[in-house]
Amino acid sequence: MNKQILEVVEAVSNEKGVAREIIFEALEAALASATRRKHGDDIDVRGILGIGAAAGLLPCPSALVVLLSAIALHRLAFGLALIVAFSVGLAATITAIGLVAVLARRAFGRARLDGPLIRALPALSAAVIVAVGLVITVKAIPAVV
Repeated sequence: MNKQILEVVEAVSNEKGVAREIIFEALEAALASATRRKHGDDIDVRGILGIGAAAGLLPCPSALVVLLSAIALHRLAFGLALIVAFSVGLAATITAIGLVAVLARRAFGRARLDGPLIRALPALSAAVIVAVGLVITVKAIPAVV
């Protein structure tokens, strides 16, 4: 599909005498406009894709471990391929999470979130954390004493 888009842009550019960059900007603006029309003004496709790309470029301690292990095993190309796959997967995951969050906001916009159960959730979650901490502490005391 990408090749077809490039061919169409090239044909329109040659036929109409318009620079390819202008055609790409028009396509980007049309996609952004259609997305805003469907999902509201709050979504910015470039922003979500940018976040995903930035997350894929972040240095990661796990990637460093993989790269150092690959160097130690004399398999540098394999290590680099693993890091690229890891980064692409991370970028895709964070982009998907961003899209789900934006789309879920519409669904939760209709839901009522002011009931007594919702107001009690912060205290309930704090109580669960304290209880788990107490259980871990009680189980650890015999090992310490």
